[in-house]
Amino acid sequence: MDIPAVEALLRAKKCSVTPQRRAILRALADDHAHPTAAQLFERLTAADPVTSRATVYNTLQLLRELGVVREVYVPGDESRFDPDPTPHHHFLCTGCGALSDVPDADVQVARALPEGFEVRRAGVLFEGRCPACREG
Repeated sequence: MDIPAVEALLRAKKCSVTPQRRAILRALADDHAHPTAAQLFERLTAADPVTSRATVYNTLQLLRELGVVREVYVPGDESRFDPDPTPHHHFLCTGCGALSDVPDADVQVARALPEGFEVRRAGVLFEGRCPACREG
């Protein structure tokens, strides 16, 4: 995540670049485990108790709307947030819950849609067990 570029985008969209938003951007950029909003809130309030839950949730939704982060829907769990908005998929370990990036596979879902449909976002969530869980 290019934090200065995201800050410039926020300013261009007339959104304030507050210390809390900067902290959220840094936390997302430093965390490749695709954290939930609750996990980000816990991490941020440990360092700065002033950050509110609403600020974290609202900022994540703003970043998602701006295309800066991807919201990854995990069945039976909270959404996770991915600081890499480029096309790729995810692998969810059903043993430990780890969510890993999978390079964009050749998934031809868009070609199978009836005429007139428009895809705005697509993603595949593979589920299985990671190497560590398979061994243990």
